Amino acid sequence: GSMNKFIGLGNLTREPTIKKTKNGNTVCDFSVAINNKASNSVFYIDVEAWGNVAENCNRFLSKGRKVLLEGKLLSSSWVSKSGENRSKTYCRADFVNFLDKPSEENQKENVERKAERIIEEDDFADIPF
Repeated sequence: GSMNKFIGLGNLTREPTIKKTKNGNTVCDFSVAINNKASNSVFYIDVEAWGNVAENCNRFLSKGRKVLLEGKLLSSSWVSKSGENRSKTYCRADFVNFLDKPSEENQKENVERKAERIIEEDDFADIPF
């Protein structure tokens, strides 16, 4: 079998966005900057999470937060409006660990949002964090 395992530690460069696909799946995407101190360079990667992982990323993450990603690298290709072939590599994350604590303001907001959400979304209420 082939081996495709990606592990990255970085900070979100933008707010996560979440959407439902036509067949009702939840997908969340965000971008992460991974600093390489040795070569003083930054590697940017787009990240896509699905299902419960997507819900949790959308609920708890915000720009600047530090995450440990675990998943695989995938690529997609498409043709731009001007007819050029384009492609990008991204990470499909199976696990996203939230490493830093959000600031207190975010914490309050998240707790309130979470309380609202749990009332709306009983099926997510019993996810252990």
